[in-house]
Amino acid sequence: MTRSALTFAELKARRRLYSNRQWRAVRLEVLRRDNWQCTECGNWGNVAHHTSGYGDLDDFHNPDNIRTVCEACHNHIHSKKVSPRMRRETRKWRDRVNEIFEELS
Repeated sequence: MTRSALTFAELKARRRLYSNRQWRAVRLEVLRRDNWQCTECGNWGNVAHHTSGYGDLDDFHNPDNIRTVCEACHNHIHSKKVSPRMRRETRKWRDRVNEIFEELS
């Protein structure tokens, strides 16, 4: 189902799923498990992507059904066009985050 096909009630329900405490904890667990690294390209990633969708809350909160991807790969997975500008911005952001991590080490 495309985003435009969702009703207001469905969008509201989805927003509640992604803003609850349990989801935030599972998302952080997955990002840490994957070392904040995109499982597609190896770049820095901060998007928790459901690999096989979710039919119920057990699938939604199952870390085995979630993997870390960067924004560019997440958009590619969902067949959205990634502009060269977005790739540059993602690369700059990744490089800056890596610099900060190195400074803290």
